[in-house]
Amino acid sequence: MKKYLVLLLMTVSLFVVPFTVKAGTVNVLGDDYETKNLKETLEAEDMKLSANYSENSDQITIYLFRGQGCSFCRAFLTFINSIVGEYGKYFKLVSFEVWNNEDNYYLFNRTALFLDKEPAQGVPYIVIGDKVFPGYADTYNDGIKEAIQKLYDTPKASRYDVFAEAKKGDFPTIDEAKAELEKLYGSNPEGGSGSAEEYSTTSNSKGGSVSELRIILFTLGFVVVGTAAVIIFDNYKFNKIEEKLSGVSSKLEKPEKAEAKTKKKK
Repeated sequence: MKKYLVLLLMTVSLFVVPFTVKAGTVNVLGDDYETKNLKETLEAEDMKLSANYSENSDQITIYLFRGQGCSFCRAFLTFINSIVGEYGKYFKLVSFEVWNNEDNYYLFNRTALFLDKEPAQGVPYIVIGDKVFPGYADTYNDGIKEAIQKLYDTPKASRYDVFAEAKKGDFPTIDEAKAELEKLYGSNPEGGSGSAEEYSTTSNSKGGSVSELRIILFTLGFVVVGTAAVIIFDNYKFNKIEEKLSGVSSKLEKPEKAEAKTKKKK
């Protein structure tokens, strides 16, 4: 029976554990938003850290709004990963995935309205202090490094943080963000036609396929686990019945043996 329980637990872990791992969160005006740090973000794109890296309270924060599978987001991550050895001591990354997470999507546009006075039109959207890099191109590299160094060299108490500033007021509400998005995209505020440069947040079909795959795998996992549980339970019941029948059979055999011995004595 133990081996069947082990098999069941292994099967459950294969399908359930990947879906129950909790991501990090950032609290903005009382609401928690799902985030990933640098290592987790790289892993989400099948990338590995290029150098030793650790986070501490002295580092500045790079906020990244990204879409899972976005090629321009990956290009930015490739660049940021390439400078970890030199600049990793200065920064930590907090990323928000916006193609599959509606809350993050609206936070993204609220942040863009707060900083740029208009909705964001594409990912990646990179925020370093009060400096914004919409989209990504390698021509941004020097500017990104300069922004990291400048913010790090600023006394810690004076560093600009967009979400700390949001607490002071004037941070757009979700309704305000939806209204601005509707002006931009019409009646479908969560997506328009997408940008020609391939990094628009409106290309939700790219992220949607990832969510659909997860749902399929999750459903398949439950089917497998359920089937395994039924088989194990049926096998367990069968073994119990077999044990009972064996016990009855042995009891029936004993009187017959006793009778045989009596006849021999006679």
